Amino acid sequence: MQREDILDLLAYNRWANERILTQLERLSAEQLTAVANLDHGSAWQTLLHLVDVEWSWRLMAQRILAATVLWEVEDLSDLARVKIFWIHEQQTLLTYVQGINEAQLNTVVEYGTPQGWPARQAKLWQILAHVVNHSTQHRTELARYVTDCGYSPGDLSLLQFLSHTP
Repeated sequence: MQREDILDLLAYNRWANERILTQLERLSAEQLTAVANLDHGSAWQTLLHLVDVEWSWRLMAQRILAATVLWEVEDLSDLARVKIFWIHEQQTLLTYVQGINEAQLNTVVEYGTPQGWPARQAKLWQILAHVVNHSTQHRTELARYVTDCGYSPGDLSLLQFLSHTP
């Protein structure tokens, strides 16, 4: 995997995240927090999970210990705060990846133990691809939910993104 490929995937991830956030902002507070058929119980909890996972995997990729969840260290009490944090976090990840070279993408990163899991390892590029793939999973859930609420985000596919990228 080339660094430019990962950067393209991260740009796609950011674009798709922004489209979901735009639609989540249209929901009422009741719709945002209502119990729904989502992995994390509500659109709000799914969003928090999505942001937390992107943050924690970036820290793991950078070999920074984070044995907590994001909302224990950041004020994510409303959608505006989540949006500000997430935009900043996505830029932090992008800046990090822009600063690494091709060889570093193939270095092995150990993870798991600080999170209470068995010790595991993956190449850095695999972790970064996982971030995008995991976000796609939960964005899909959120897209279905906001569409059911009358606010479709439209086509969130990678090829849709690439067809509009100069």
